[in-house]
Amino acid sequence: MENIKVNRLNILKKINIENDHRFGGYFYLIRDKTDSLINSIDIVYEKKSIEISETNILYLSKIIEFCKSNNVQVYLIRSPLHKKFPGRWNEQEFIQILNSKFSKIEFLDFKDFPLQNHEFGDLGHLNYRGAKVFSVFFNGLLNSGILNRKNKLEYINDEIIKFQISRLKP
Repeated sequence: MENIKVNRLNILKKINIENDHRFGGYFYLIRDKTDSLINSIDIVYEKKSIEISETNILYLSKIIEFCKSNNVQVYLIRSPLHKKFPGRWNEQEFIQILNSKFSKIEFLDFKDFPLQNHEFGDLGHLNYRGAKVFSVFFNGLLNSGILNRKNKLEYINDEIIKFQISRLKP
């Protein structure tokens, strides 16, 4: 198993990630299908749990283990989700997995970050407008030293309230 880890690391070292556009960044999503999805959501989706991928959980664990073994600090971050995103129906299972398998990893939760429908490409993805709004907000948190604060979630929630108030001003 150790040999596989070394081979993967050597492959990553050979790739110039900074100049390879297959890595990092995001897809500039222009679409805005949120309103039409909301109007049809009750027809399209039944409110039932969505299958949880044990494979994804296993690989996330392996990524975290790999990062820790290389002295890389890991944070789990949940990006904004539309209030009608079907994955929210699994919230109890999500929290249970987070607490049982990843309790030692700091979790920064932005699922309730207040964006408008036109800032989502669909119910699970931000479009370019939402990505810009959230990126500017998140960058502000990083610049304010969020990663060095003791009670990160309380600070995040306070900053989200300030953000909401600022959006109400003309």
